[in-house]
Amino acid sequence: MTGGKRKKSLVLLIEDDPGDQELTRRAIAQDLPDAELRIVPDGEDAIAYLENACSASRQNEYPRPDLILLDLNMPKIDGRDILQFVRSRPELRLTPVVVLTTSKHERDIVSSYEKGCNTFVSKPVTVEEFMDAIRRIGHYWLNIATAPPELAVR
Repeated sequence: MTGGKRKKSLVLLIEDDPGDQELTRRAIAQDLPDAELRIVPDGEDAIAYLENACSASRQNEYPRPDLILLDLNMPKIDGRDILQFVRSRPELRLTPVVVLTTSKHERDIVSSYEKGCNTFVSKPVTVEEFMDAIRRIGHYWLNIATAPPELAVR
């Protein structure tokens, strides 16, 4: 974005684990000051948030995310279904989605890429490695990668 004040990037974390939510919050607050984090704790809340974000009249309350961090194993609606929903919506289809999950199963990796994730990351085990992964993911997608113009001008 050229000229004017740059808006904060919005990271939407779709994650049911309170510990992972807190570590993500800390990593983003410490290392990505130009990012706002919103957290939804289950699949139903994620779909509701994303549906509202697609509504022009609700975007002040539910801004479209610039990056989605998605756990696969979610209560109520599975992360795989959320990924399909995101890719089915024209308003969201170009939004980067990083699958961040405990799974290392080949079928989950292949399926996630087939359904349109941009990156698949198996959650690191230690706190330090987890926070470092969040920092690196956020830095890459929000500061290094070039967003499609459709995302950059919102």
